[in-house]
Amino acid sequence: MTARLLSLQDDERRRLARELHDTTGQNLSMMIVDIDFLGREKIPGTEARARLAECGELARRSLEEVRTFSYVLHPPLLEELGVFPALRQFVEGFSERSGILVTLDLPAGSVRMPPEIETTIYRWSRKASPTSTGTRTRQGLPSALPVIPLKLP
Repeated sequence: MTARLLSLQDDERRRLARELHDTTGQNLSMMIVDIDFLGREKIPGTEARARLAECGELARRSLEEVRTFSYVLHPPLLEELGVFPALRQFVEGFSERSGILVTLDLPAGSVRMPPEIETTIYRWSRKASPTSTGTRTRQGLPSALPVIPLKLP
């Protein structure tokens, strides 16, 4: 029963990620194209041009957030290449966005496991990731996370 529930949750995450990417992401992309086009036009008034530039920047940030959220819901690499490449990409992206160096010690190759096990490892690793460090520090908890070795057969 629990395995079925987890599978249903993952299916829903996959569907939401696709919807976000395919609809909201595309709509924001088109909005950016239109705003950029209008920005090249001769718009009277400095204030109007400044507001248009702000709208473009807001749309770009929103598109980046939608892409990130879509990826977090269901990373495509998890299905395509497995849990280890997906975790590597997550850590690299987190380090780039946050400026926080994160070390990840995984086997060199890509060992494939049943999808439900890979999903569980990925979700668990994300929960234990440094993204919660700020919250842990604010709550007076140690910011360092324990290292838990993963042994594969």
